[in-house]
Amino acid sequence: MNASMADLLDDLLQGGTLDQISTRIGADPAKTQLAIKEALPVLLGGLERNAADPQGAESLQRALAEDQHASILDDLDGYLSGQRQDRAADGNGILDHILGDRRETAAQALGQQAGLSGGNIMQLLAMLAPLVMGMLGKKSSGGTGGGGGFPDLGQILGQERSQAQQKAPDMGDILGQVFGDGSSNASRSSSKREGGGLMDAITDMFGRKD
Repeated sequence: MNASMADLLDDLLQGGTLDQISTRIGADPAKTQLAIKEALPVLLGGLERNAADPQGAESLQRALAEDQHASILDDLDGYLSGQRQDRAADGNGILDHILGDRRETAAQALGQQAGLSGGNIMQLLAMLAPLVMGMLGKKSSGGTGGGGGFPDLGQILGQERSQAQQKAPDMGDILGQVFGDGSSNASRSSSKREGGGLMDAITDMFGRKD
């Protein structure tokens, strides 16, 4: 998959999908579209921080394969209509493990920027989280090496987060507000120091190797 996740998400929002999402969250389509552009770097930034830890990256890679997150993109109508109820479609569960206790901060910051309520944004983030995992699944499955090893998810996510930020130039310092360090980069050392609870949660979700 050569297209960036930001470009792919733009494509996914065509054909009435944006209207369907805005109706689901009870918000104006134009404000919803703005919020989506600004929410994508936040979700990617959360995943990037998780993947900065080797154990977190390996657990995330296993989840992408075992829970078949990439299949969400092949069943978009089923997902958006609420007919799909598997782990790959569990938006609230996935969001908890991407942002942890930062999800309320993210909702407030994004809501203020996009002119939507925190409740609207929380619903939007929960709808977007499975799509982001689906896009990451597609991206990572195309990036595995010939030796059968995992792709560098941290590198993939860093590049994708940077590209998504470029498509949302008016988002300001939302990443700094959400992650509390004034930086959009995922530092391995800070991830281990600050993200213990989040890393434990994501490891529990994605499975721990004995």
